[in-house]
Amino acid sequence: MKRSILGSFAVMLAMAAGTPPSASALGTSASCGLLGDSTQSPAVQVRGGDGAFIVDAWAACQVNGALVTGTFHAEGTFSNTVCGTGTADGSARIPGYTGSNSDGSTTFHINFLAGVGVVTVDGLPSGAVDLVVTGTGSGPDPTAPDFGDCAAKFQLAGAFSI
Repeated sequence: MKRSILGSFAVMLAMAAGTPPSASALGTSASCGLLGDSTQSPAVQVRGGDGAFIVDAWAACQVNGALVTGTFHAEGTFSNTVCGTGTADGSARIPGYTGSNSDGSTTFHINFLAGVGVVTVDGLPSGAVDLVVTGTGSGPDPTAPDFGDCAAKFQLAGAFSI
């Protein structure tokens, strides 16, 4: 958890200072650090459940060698096993980068375990994201079959390179 957050901030600080990290550590097209929020609908349940998510984050990126900052936007679907453990699939718009989808977005997949996720793009590991619950929705309910809401909103920090 600390590594993904510290790694994200290290990339963002290096880019903001105008001193990009080693070129060998960067992807061929875009490398970004992110800090933002994710909202789920319906809320992520304590056990089981599927739904949709939207992420809006501030991003500091190096795109084809140029510093780019701006809004990162992603949306897609999630499948939850136990709160914070499951998968997410979607597409993202990266500031200054045109992805391979017809709308310019990039498709991704994330495997989460206890709120920490490994990001893959085109089947290759591309980065990491860490989630911190900031809104629980209606909250846990031990009498409900799915034990109620685990999280309706997350703050996220992460980094990726494609």
